[in-house]
Amino acid sequence: MVSIALITKYDHAKILKRNIYKEIEIFCFSKVEEMLAYNKDFGFLLTYSISEIISPDLIKRFKNKCFNIHAAHPNYPGRDPHHYASYDSFEYYGAVLHRIDKKVDNGEIINVDIIKVRNHTTPEGYLKVGNSSALKLFDIFLKDIYKSGNIVKKTNKYNWGNKKTKREDLKKLCCLNLNMDKEEIKRRERACNFQNKSNLWIILDKNSYQLININ
Repeated sequence: MVSIALITKYDHAKILKRNIYKEIEIFCFSKVEEMLAYNKDFGFLLTYSISEIISPDLIKRFKNKCFNIHAAHPNYPGRDPHHYASYDSFEYYGAVLHRIDKKVDNGEIINVDIIKVRNHTTPEGYLKVGNSSALKLFDIFLKDIYKSGNIVKKTNKYNWGNKKTKREDLKKLCCLNLNMDKEEIKRRERACNFQNKSNLWIILDKNSYQLININ
């Protein structure tokens, strides 16, 4: 029996249903501290859709069997990738399975699921594509463990993008100024509005103002 510690904010019941292998046991946790408190020696660590950083000690503990699924194209490492893909109207999107190392979204890329994006120019659209691809990679992850007892590298085609975004970068993207042209404002409006909420803001006379779309 192979055991996997899965740390994710994704629906635990839904993801557990995807495990069709009796030889694999998955233990779901929402936070790293929950897994550590469980006090069990797991064969693999997999993280998906979390903001926590895995410590070097924990990486060492799992002996090169520590992986993450990043629900985005590898061009967009870091936080909030779906917003930046929307800003760029990026043509392709998906998810990446990679080894976890000391830096965020930096480890060796093992596998990707990338599709051409059509009519998904909003952050919600890109996020939906990313999560769908992430679940496909999860299925392949389980299949590899079932067949070979380890994870098999599937691609050498992709590399991580050069810019790794943080949450404060998104705040900057959402900030408008009076010198921006109409096209730039439209790009930022598309990329920053999320789930019917406007995240745009502007600074006037050293004061910050949240913008609301009244149309």
